[in-house]
Amino acid sequence: MPDVFAHGMLSMAWLGRLLTNWVDQPAIRGFSVRFASITHVGESITCAGKVVEKFEQGGERCVRLEVSTTSQGGQIKLAGEAVVVLA
Repeated sequence: MPDVFAHGMLSMAWLGRLLTNWVDQPAIRGFSVRFASITHVGESITCAGKVVEKFEQGGERCVRLEVSTTSQGGQIKLAGEAVVVLA
């Protein structure tokens, strides 16, 4: 590689923080990602989440989210999903 880059787990941690800023950690029932592209040092990264499904599971009201990190140029760096319980 011509230069250093950020580890993919750093981007996953940023998405984890996005989730825990919205719900308490015990409300997260699932969280998975796919690493799509290298994040280079100095890139501005935006974390996003969107509710794509509402459902009930085991007596709990849940939502499924699409989550992603994207560079300032619009390139997806990480994509995945999370399932959280609503209070």
